Amino acid sequence: MFSNRFYFLKLFTAAALVWLACYYNYRQHWGFNPAFWRCQAAPQDYHGAKLWIVHVVVSKILPDGVVISTPGKDHHIEARGQVPPVAVGDPVSFLCTFRRQGSYLDITPGTFHVMRHYSLKRAVMEVASILVFIFALILLLTSYENKVHGGIFVPKGTSR
Repeated sequence: MFSNRFYFLKLFTAAALVWLACYYNYRQHWGFNPAFWRCQAAPQDYHGAKLWIVHVVVSKILPDGVVISTPGKDHHIEARGQVPPVAVGDPVSFLCTFRRQGSYLDITPGTFHVMRHYSLKRAVMEVASILVFIFALILLLTSYENKVHGGIFVPKGTSR
């Protein structure tokens, strides 16, 4: 299985399986968690759709909710429901349901989160991921010979 025999057949089979999985997901889940601007463009198709809104910015505070916009401020939509104290410009995330009458988002109770320090947390996560990758690469390079024999890595200390 891990040899170079029938290499192109194995490569083609793997690529075909990945393509089929992507195509299946596209056909089965095309409406899963759509962007809110897509819901606004075709409200009749997305009425009642569940959305997970991540890293949007509060652009206006209303008595029964907030108006949110994408970070580039290209798209705006009203989100109604229980909202903790927020300020204009705060990044937020929440779960909601799209309603076509009035084209607004109905916030799921208890899911509204203010993410004031999101950028710092994201940077720390990225650095941690890079360090894990470097550590795994060092382990791989120190555990195996740097040359490949017959299409497989050879562990150090073997005469293969």
